[in-house]
Amino acid sequence: MKLWWRAGGLCLATVTSHVPFLEAQLQDIRGYILNVSVPTLSGPLNSESFSNLSRFRLMTRATAGPASFEIAYEHLTTYSSTSRGVVPSALAGGTGNTDWLPLQGNLHEGSHLSWRHKLDRLALSITDAAGTELTLGRQTLSWATTLILTPADPFVPFDPADPFREYRAGVDAIRVHYFPGPLSELEFALRPSKTAFGNTLTALGRGHAVVESWELAAWLGVVHDEAAASFGFTKTLLGAALRGESTVRRSEDRTVLRFVIGIDGGISIGGKNLYTVIEYRRDGFGFSSVDGLLQTAMSKPARRGELQALGRDVVALQTQYPLHPLISVQQLSLVNLNDGSVLFTPSLAYSARDNLSVNVGAFLGVGPNLTPEGIPASEFGPLPTTGFASLSAYF
Repeated sequence: MKLWWRAGGLCLATVTSHVPFLEAQLQDIRGYILNVSVPTLSGPLNSESFSNLSRFRLMTRATAGPASFEIAYEHLTTYSSTSRGVVPSALAGGTGNTDWLPLQGNLHEGSHLSWRHKLDRLALSITDAAGTELTLGRQTLSWATTLILTPADPFVPFDPADPFREYRAGVDAIRVHYFPGPLSELEFALRPSKTAFGNTLTALGRGHAVVESWELAAWLGVVHDEAAASFGFTKTLLGAALRGESTVRRSEDRTVLRFVIGIDGGISIGGKNLYTVIEYRRDGFGFSSVDGLLQTAMSKPARRGELQALGRDVVALQTQYPLHPLISVQQLSLVNLNDGSVLFTPSLAYSARDNLSVNVGAFLGVGPNLTPEGIPASEFGPLPTTGFASLSAYF
C-alpha cells in the first residue's frame, strides 16, 4: 500500500505542478503480455523443477506543448514447482537492482509463488525552444556502442543471454539532452542508486558525433562514486559494422580497464540473410582463474548488476537465420576463455501474427561442474539444462 501512496503522490505532484497536463493529449494505452514456461533438469546444484513466469505491462504517454509525461506499469509473477526452483536470471528480469525511487514492491512472496509490481517508467520531459530536453524520473538510458557485451553502459546493461529484450529496465535519473548540430549530441545524467553496499552516485557527461565515416562517443565522470571515463566507436566496412567500447575506472585503489571489440553483419546464404555478431570482452573486474569465481560473484560490481559475465575474457557469438518469412532460428554462445565453459542458447521464433510471437529454446551449460569440495569449477558448467517456451502479445 505504501508503494501506491508514494507513486500516486508523485504523479499528483507532477500533474498539479505542471498545469498544461490537465489539458494534455493522452496517447493510446498500449500493453505487453509475456508468458514463459521453464522446465529445468536436475543439475549439480539443483533438483528437477518447473517454473512459469508472466509479465503484464501497460504504458502510455501524455504531451502538452513542450512537456511530455511517460508512464509504464508492470506485474511479474513467478511460480516454481519446488521451493528452490531455478530460473535463469535472463528470464527473471535482470541481475542487479539499484532503484532509488520507491516505485516497486512485492505483492506476495511465498515458497512457490512470487508476485511483484513496479512503475518501470515515470518520467517528465520538458523541451525548450533550442531543443534542449530535461527529463526527470524513471526513464530509459543506454550508452552502449557494442551489441551484446556492453561494459561501457554505466546504467542497466542487458543480460547477454536474455531472449526477451523488448523493454530496457527504467533508470532513476535526471538527464539533460542537447543537439549542438545535426550529427552531434551532448548528454548529462545524474543517477543516485541504492545498493547492498550503501547509496552511490553516478554523474556523467557524454558526447556523441559522426565524423566522416566514424561514429564516436565518449563519456567522463563518476560511476557509483568512482572516477571513470569511456570511449566508443562504430565504423562500417564492406557491409559490416566494426564496433568497440572501453572504460577506465578507478576502483578501490586500483585502475580497472574494461573493453569490447566486435563485428556484426549479414551474409547471403540460400537467398536469405545470415546475421552474425561476434564480440570479445576483456574485463578487469572479472576473474582470470576459476579460483576467483566466487569472489567475483560476490564483488560490488557483480552485485550491482554491472557484470554481464564473471570471466575476465569472454567471447559472444550470435547468429540468426530465417527459415521462412514467419520462422527464424538463432543461437547465442557465451564462451568463458578463463575456465573453458560455454553457455549455449539455441532458439526458434515464430511470428504467429503482427502482434503475437512464439519462442522456444534452451539454456545449456557446458564445462567443469563442481570441485571435490562442492565448489563451482567453472562459470557456466554447473548451470542446469533449462528449456523455455514463450508467448508474447502486444496490444
